[in-house]
Amino acid sequence: CIFFDDALSGRYGNCERVAKLGCLSIHTPDGLTIERWRTGLDAFANGKRGIVIQVQIPQITLPCISMAMPFAALLLNGEKSLESRNAPIFKDIAKQQCLIRVGHKDWKYDQKLFDKLNIPKKALELPRGIRRGDIVGICYVGETMPKTQLSDDDIERQVLVSFQASGKFVTHISNPKWFSKGHKSPGKPGIYFAQVPTHLLSPHVSSR
Repeated sequence: CIFFDDALSGRYGNCERVAKLGCLSIHTPDGLTIERWRTGLDAFANGKRGIVIQVQIPQITLPCISMAMPFAALLLNGEKSLESRNAPIFKDIAKQQCLIRVGHKDWKYDQKLFDKLNIPKKALELPRGIRRGDIVGICYVGETMPKTQLSDDDIERQVLVSFQASGKFVTHISNPKWFSKGHKSPGKPGIYFAQVPTHLLSPHVSSR
């Protein structure tokens, strides 16, 4: 048999325990990928049994920000094109890609404003299979400027909050893309650097 699991050893280490029973175990710490699936099948076909195989997946390190719902979904669904903060935290990563992590908390939003802007209810939701606490997508970071350079209407339409409720600085966000699956990662305040498997950034990943 072939056994795929994310728990390697220790008290809850299924991989090593199952391998001792004579099965081929494949360790999947961040989920089952096509690379791990193929490695398992090839190893099994070559007669490997009673061992644990750990497949190293290529990783890339990029800037990341953790966002509350529903604004993380609104950004990656293409409804939100400006991000506002009270400090210019995006300034140092202008003209770069930035990973988006979905936080566990919700942020208060103005349903009347969303109705006024005809924001569809589905745009506030995560796609099926995407979970909070994961890095779920990527976007391109543009210019940061004081919000006073924009009109109230621009803020409402692009930040999706009122001018009064928005932060002091706004940053242009473009080319948002959902990943085909989330990558579990702890969140941190502000901009931080995180690693994700390179296959998540493959060209076939597109906006939803």
